[in-house]
Amino acid sequence: MQTCDPLKARQEFRLRFWKNIGIALGVFVSMVWILQFFLSFFLTDVIALAVAFILFFFYLRKRIFGITCTGCTKYIQTDTPWKCGHCGTNNIRVYDFPFVNRCENENCGLEPKAYKCHHCGKMIFLSNDENENNFAQCVNMKEIQKPVLVKKDEHADELAQRLKNIKITELDIQKAKLDIEHNALKADLEPKKVKTPYQELEEYYLSMVGNEEAARKWRAAIDEEFKFDKDEREKRHIIVDQWVTNRLK
Repeated sequence: MQTCDPLKARQEFRLRFWKNIGIALGVFVSMVWILQFFLSFFLTDVIALAVAFILFFFYLRKRIFGITCTGCTKYIQTDTPWKCGHCGTNNIRVYDFPFVNRCENENCGLEPKAYKCHHCGKMIFLSNDENENNFAQCVNMKEIQKPVLVKKDEHADELAQRLKNIKITELDIQKAKLDIEHNALKADLEPKKVKTPYQELEEYYLSMVGNEEAARKWRAAIDEEFKFDKDEREKRHIIVDQWVTNRLK
């Protein structure tokens, strides 16, 4: 499909009419010259005229070309229905009134000097003066959303790191709980070790000796700290003795 420079698109459209006439006339003359050897003059003219008429109005007239957006470089066909920026008319007779021609409204007839690309929203200028006033645009064109720059929170990275640390701590706690449950379950499943009488006596002996040793050290410390306070010294000795008694129980 033919592509044209946007600045030359209006001229190309206007030349298209005369090019189409030339093509149709050439076909008409060629057919007359060929058919006259086989048919009558009248029938030859009728057939040649009918073919030229169909060719001109049903094919050549609907030939379209396109332009390339100067912004996104995407292709835009000139048969795109467009809205006039001056009177607001929706131009749908695009074969006769494309946006590179003029508005089909008889009371307007504006020739737009720019077309708003329906791909990227950039203005495509159709004349050298680069006038954006009353620009043409696609019918029912949706507003093209431009990306919104969001200001980065200066504390975002610190907050993200703290949340990450909290998550790691939570996972560590869960693991510790699972380890405790696993060890308890493992201990329940393992067979109980039966202690010998010697082992039981050994544990009892060490426990009692340990109790007495601890009590002796505490009594010595009390005597040293309260060597001049007999009453306080005796009260604290009673506490130590009570602890030893409770341990025996």
